[in-house]
Amino acid sequence: MLYEIDLSQYLRKVFGSDLGDASVLVYTPKYFRELGSVLDKTPKSTLASYLVWTAVNTQVGYFPNSFVEASFLLSQAESGVHAVDPRWQRCVSKVNAAFGYATSALYVQDYFAKESKSKVLAIVKEIEEAFIRGIPLVAWMDDKTREIAIEKVRKIVQMIGYPDWILDTVQLDKYYQNVTLVPMEFLQSHLNIRREAVRRNHRKLGTVPDRLEWHMMPVDTNAYYSQSNNQIVFPAGILQRPFFTPSFPMSFNFGTTGMIIGHEMTHGFDNKGRHYDKYGNLNNWWTDQSASSFHSQTSCMVRQYSNYTAEKTHLKGERVLGENIADNGGLKTAYAAYKQWERSQGSAEVKSLPGLSLTQEQLFFVGFGQLWCSYYTPQYTKQAILTDEHTISKFRTIGVVSNSGDFARAFQCAPNTPMNPQTKCQVW
Repeated sequence: MLYEIDLSQYLRKVFGSDLGDASVLVYTPKYFRELGSVLDKTPKSTLASYLVWTAVNTQVGYFPNSFVEASFLLSQAESGVHAVDPRWQRCVSKVNAAFGYATSALYVQDYFAKESKSKVLAIVKEIEEAFIRGIPLVAWMDDKTREIAIEKVRKIVQMIGYPDWILDTVQLDKYYQNVTLVPMEFLQSHLNIRREAVRRNHRKLGTVPDRLEWHMMPVDTNAYYSQSNNQIVFPAGILQRPFFTPSFPMSFNFGTTGMIIGHEMTHGFDNKGRHYDKYGNLNNWWTDQSASSFHSQTSCMVRQYSNYTAEKTHLKGERVLGENIADNGGLKTAYAAYKQWERSQGSAEVKSLPGLSLTQEQLFFVGFGQLWCSYYTPQYTKQAILTDEHTISKFRTIGVVSNSGDFARAFQCAPNTPMNPQTKCQVW
């Protein structure tokens, strides 16, 4: 029993057998403590309704249009969206969700340039070296912790573009061989696909984790850092405009792609990632002195972002701390990496964008700002502040550059102004 919840019984239902004396890692004990209290106080009829609602709501896109329309009304109230996505877009999304490796193979074969992968690999190398050069300059960290931190950076597994095996049709067919599609049965086919995905995960139980396994489809326009694998992944889908453009000046690409790489790398050393070692194991490798100093540094950032307000709602600095550490560290590292690249290339290799009187340094920060160019409805703004672990785009941009002395110098911001305050928060 864990806080009045019989996890053993639950796991037996999930796996279909008793796990014996296997250890179960509980990441969120506070959640289970509070969940037990909520379950005790909530009528069983309400719990039953909630379970039915959750089961329907998570699969609503596979139901008839009347369900889709009802779900849209809820989304409209929650986030202010104005229309349901076009049918073709919803269909493509569901095919990607079901057969992501197959659709990724089609995308890679037809649209992903080898030049993109080689250029991004070069940027990743520059970012890694810049991060390592920066660690000895972190004044609040002691030498013992610095040494282990550098070792952890060196051990980060870098996965760029796509896994090679998806271009082998034999291996691709083998991956999906246990999936059963039922003609004219959209929902049942979807459930079969999900069931096989769950079984695939269950088969991994008790095996050695594969640090080269992808947990995001190559066609996705996103990136991630895996704490438990000490791994950064940049799918082919994100290595295109506006995130990466091979023909653009490298200053711009370092401000976009470089910053994202630096962001994901810094996640290995944020308030959550720092608890994992170079192999992705939960392991306290920090001295007490460095851990205490880390908390002191992060408190500045918590206060800074908590002071931002939108739609009469204060941001929760503690909630978004991890992402803000990664944003600030990522931009600082990307800028240092760009300046080192610039010195190594010489002026002949540094090009500008025609028609713009921006310096290379300014182009770098313009690229960064473009990453978060977006429109938020008032409803979505409030929802994001209350639920998202990322800061809303406006403050995600302003918060980071106002902490950057490099930005202030590039745009000649006067001292003690909002974009060049005397107190700047920095962890890495």
